Amino acid sequence: MKKISEENIDIRVVKSLPRKTDKTGKEYTYLPYVLEKQDTVKLENDRSAQLWITIYIPKDTTAGTYKGNTDIVGPKTASISVLIKVLPFKIDKINDMSVWIYELRRTTGPFKLAMQDAVEHGMNTMNY
Repeated sequence: MKKISEENIDIRVVKSLPRKTDKTGKEYTYLPYVLEKQDTVKLENDRSAQLWITIYIPKDTTAGTYKGNTDIVGPKTASISVLIKVLPFKIDKINDMSVWIYELRRTTGPFKLAMQDAVEHGMNTMNY
């Protein structure tokens, strides 16, 4: 079985922000907003976090099944096995697609992070 090298794995924390759920503005829910790059994630007891894992496949990778592990370290340590099947074809870059993003245009910090993340995931045109 082939291995996935560590530098090709990107783990992000899903950051959620409050959003109004009623017209009075008194009720909110939290919705996923941006994926933040963090070296470590600290959690208190009885807390959880959403993680987004991206595995980059280099263009010269041969088809086959690749394996890797992600370790979660804390009071107890766990290892999660990951198997990826690389298929024998390439996906062409799309040059004629655009995405309209309304919610993100109000702030610059999260907007910039979202745009960087979109580019890293193959989105190459944006309208806002």
